[in-house]
Amino acid sequence: QLDDTPALKGGNSPQVSSLSVFRGGRFWLLPGVMLALGLLAALLMASAPSDIRGTISGLYLFASLLLALLCSFWLSFRSPSPRTRWAWRVIALAEASYLVAAVIVVSQDSSQAAAPSTSVADAFFLPFYPLVALGAILFPAIQSTAAKQVRVIVDVCIAICALVGLGLVFLIAPRIASGTAVDYVFIGYPVADLTVLLVLIVLLVRGVPRGYRPPIFWLTVGMLCFIYADSGFNYLTLPGTSNGATYSVGTPFVDPFWIIGAFALSLAPLSLLIEGYEPGATWNWVEKLTPRLRFLQPSQLAGQFLLLATPVLVLFGLIIFLNAQPTRGEASFPVAVLTLLVVLLIIVRQLLTMRDLVDARIATEQARQLDELKDQFITSVNHELRTPLMTMAGYLEMLTMPQVRVAADKQIDMLGRASRQSKTLINLVQSILDTRRIDQEASDFTPEVVHLATAAQAALTLIDPGEADPRSRIVALQVPDSLVVWGESVRVQQILTNLISNAIKYSPSNTPVTVRASLVAEQTGRLSSRSGQRMVEIKVQDQGLGIPPEQKDLLFRRFVRLPRDIASTTRGTGLGLYLCRVFAEAMGGSVRLESTGVPGEGSTFYVRLLLPPAQSSGSAPQHIAGEGIPH
Repeated sequence: QLDDTPALKGGNSPQVSSLSVFRGGRFWLLPGVMLALGLLAALLMASAPSDIRGTISGLYLFASLLLALLCSFWLSFRSPSPRTRWAWRVIALAEASYLVAAVIVVSQDSSQAAAPSTSVADAFFLPFYPLVALGAILFPAIQSTAAKQVRVIVDVCIAICALVGLGLVFLIAPRIASGTAVDYVFIGYPVADLTVLLVLIVLLVRGVPRGYRPPIFWLTVGMLCFIYADSGFNYLTLPGTSNGATYSVGTPFVDPFWIIGAFALSLAPLSLLIEGYEPGATWNWVEKLTPRLRFLQPSQLAGQFLLLATPVLVLFGLIIFLNAQPTRGEASFPVAVLTLLVVLLIIVRQLLTMRDLVDARIATEQARQLDELKDQFITSVNHELRTPLMTMAGYLEMLTMPQVRVAADKQIDMLGRASRQSKTLINLVQSILDTRRIDQEASDFTPEVVHLATAAQAALTLIDPGEADPRSRIVALQVPDSLVVWGESVRVQQILTNLISNAIKYSPSNTPVTVRASLVAEQTGRLSSRSGQRMVEIKVQDQGLGIPPEQKDLLFRRFVRLPRDIASTTRGTGLGLYLCRVFAEAMGGSVRLESTGVPGEGSTFYVRLLLPPAQSSGSAPQHIAGEGIPH
């Protein structure tokens, strides 16, 4: 997840203490001063001679763009996460590109009647728009995924295609038909401005953290100013009109909007550098405005229709209009291409939406399973804690009641039982606290050759007689004395202890428990490789109630016990089989279960462990059967 929302709640605020004088309501002094500078630039251009208007415009534009670049670059080193740092670096790169292009244009002769149209300047102007949009998409978003971020771009492209189609039919096609030259690069600037503006609006509507609403607002203001300036520039330079070729650098009603827009771009990073991620009550109006824009969200039916149906209807309407207007036939093919592109984008968008729905459904199912596991854990722990606590409380209450006279030997017995219950309680709590440590240290061991027969005999001695007494039944160990595994003896013993103890606890007292071990071939897919790695398989089989097939996978999770076991008098923490899985996998092996769930047929647990390296390859595996050794 690339979402930076959690970071916004921490203490890594990008705000700068030296700018604290502008926090709160005083922040609006900065926009006021910048607006005043823009208006002053307009007055100077209007009153100055035409030969120095370009110089005034160039100085103001250079200063405003340089301020925006420095603020974005400064913030790119103060953001708390790599993602937000890259967002502001991309925006700083966009502003640097625009600054270079502006210098190239202004450096030319400002007294020319027509605006300079150099490919070099365009090469620096054009990257500004996609870079700003990319930087905005990298901003933190609420509950954002990669599919949602791509869908923002797709949504904007769908809307832009419809607008481009309108421009082709009503603006470009008539001029091509009349033989008037059309500069597609200059016409593309307002479209690029509108694309970035739509990206910002979609992000604001979809939801951004409270601290990032001011930056998006100021970026939106900046793009609105750029849209006006670029549109005015195109209107004044568009051939075939009465105003054609009347623009020059320093036009008082065009250039000041570029300057004000650049100042607005500088306010985006300044709002974070001054206010941090808590912009204060001054920006509450943005929070009130955002919910009112929710009707534009594409998650609602009206938004779906506006976003998907309207562009398609517009383009198909244009095709019908072109068929009735032969003089504009030059636009038929481009509009048809745009229509096809919109259809493809809608398909991509719906696929992304389906992916998000599937991810949401999976997340919901995982949350439900986690909630069930939490309930099982609470129930299991409550059951295991209640027995020792009630026993201890009962004995201590009897010993402290003055009206109850208990013999000395009986007092000693009761204290001993209470002490044993307290140790049980301590062990239970310790096992719960050690679970995470076990996860981290499971693979931290030095492997050695472990004699399996010796480990099995030691495992029997480690079983707690109070939980499962191996002396009450036949435990048949069919483990060859020569069979060895590659692992750690303590962990092998613990795996066997847990499996044998469970087999004794959950099967009738008059039924045997069988432990077999043999060499097997590690299977790959459907085929058993004769020249592949061999492993040792340990099989622990009982004749108990069995495990329902739908509950098999739950047994190897932490603190999970079956509902029937929680309701019974059988003690357990739900950690035994989990530890078996963790230790087996840490030693390069595996553990699995086979059971039909039919009472009397029991369960069979299979544990596979590696052979020592010297014995792990060779000929086909041979089944080595040991003699039954009743315990």
